[in-house]
Amino acid sequence: MVEPISSRYFPHPADGSGGEDGGSDPSFTDGQVPTVTMGWNGAGIPSYNLDPTGSGAETGHQGEDTPLNQTALVANPLSMRSVERDMLAATERGVNVYTDLKAKVATAIAGGAIYGQIDTDETWVDTTTVGAPPGQGYWRTDDSPLQETAREFADKMDDFQRGALIGVANALDTAGAFIAAVNIAGTTYSYVDRNAKFPEPPAA
Repeated sequence: MVEPISSRYFPHPADGSGGEDGGSDPSFTDGQVPTVTMGWNGAGIPSYNLDPTGSGAETGHQGEDTPLNQTALVANPLSMRSVERDMLAATERGVNVYTDLKAKVATAIAGGAIYGQIDTDETWVDTTTVGAPPGQGYWRTDDSPLQETAREFADKMDDFQRGALIGVANALDTAGAFIAAVNIAGTTYSYVDRNAKFPEPPAA
């Protein structure tokens, strides 16, 4: 069995075996459904000309005296930046859809009626008396006997809906981490390229 991926947004996913068969259904509150925002947009991507965090320029480390025997590294910063922008745009669309869906789910849960939790039945009460014209009476409104079952079902579905939102938030968060890794790769390549120079000649 594949172990679930740990996530700061999805700390205890359902084990998939179902509550009645020994497993556990998920239980989430509205407060556990995160608000997802974009840390960067297409105009605010950190420049590749910045030194990467933890670089030799910041720590004073100048690298090994003997260069490593490695094959040539070929990178195209323009292509990397283009891919980075495309991924940011796609992720931003995902964040916007998630935000809209989160609001709709919250409204449906707060309404407390989508699964029939407040359904009623109409019953005709005949009050016709002996000797009176027929058809006298009124409609009586009673709570539907399905209300209790509907409330139990709603409690489970509300948790599953929150859990689905948390899973989407985790996917968006992971996509953001990957975009940040691409940016770090571009920044690191640029830093290495700027520092790839011959040393000063020895003094005469």
